[in-house]
Amino acid sequence: MQAKFKERMSSVNTSRWMWRYLTATKLLSLLQTEALYFAPAERQTDSNEGLYRTLDKESFIFDRSSNILWGKSKSGHRNFICCWFQSAHESAAMWQLYSQSKSGFAIQCDPKKKKKWLSDDRSHTVDVGPVKYIHTRTEGVYTIFHQQPSDDDLFWYKDMAFKYEKEWRMIITLSEEQYQDMTPEDKRGLLVKVKPNELIERIYLTPGMSAKNVDLWRGILSAF
Repeated sequence: MQAKFKERMSSVNTSRWMWRYLTATKLLSLLQTEALYFAPAERQTDSNEGLYRTLDKESFIFDRSSNILWGKSKSGHRNFICCWFQSAHESAAMWQLYSQSKSGFAIQCDPKKKKKWLSDDRSHTVDVGPVKYIHTRTEGVYTIFHQQPSDDDLFWYKDMAFKYEKEWRMIITLSEEQYQDMTPEDKRGLLVKVKPNELIERIYLTPGMSAKNVDLWRGILSAF
């Protein structure tokens, strides 16, 4: 069997273009290994990842304030995420986050062609779709769900404070049994085989990169 994509959520204003902003090391890793890196959800830098408001005093993890009980997904170890930026144009904010040393890169991809991207021969299903941004901290609102959300659902939602990210995600969700069968290396992050020439439409170099480094990287990237 082969890995396949599955639409998780529809997007009203889906841009044709998806972007992934990368350091030089991560770009070369993608090109050399011909694989995308999916990080465990529990290792996302946003500490609110997987949180939800709850009224269930039996399941809360910790109390963020005197009035609010917070629950947290227990499946972050077996959900693996690859994050993208959804926009018709480059983003100055993303460049500032990922290329402070003037050595960053962005790959531009067309999600409509995603069925051509994968070359992984494992039977993973890669759910794809935009992140939904919600007011998780609004007083009086404890959850956007009519019932307690599943642990896996939570990784498709983030606080409205992160809306500027315009994030589009690929998520591989494994069962606990599948997770236990993984190698220690894969548990630290999944490498999913792709075809770089199908995945990447263009590679952008960070604004402000020196002319010398631009020439250097043109030579390096032309080899792939």
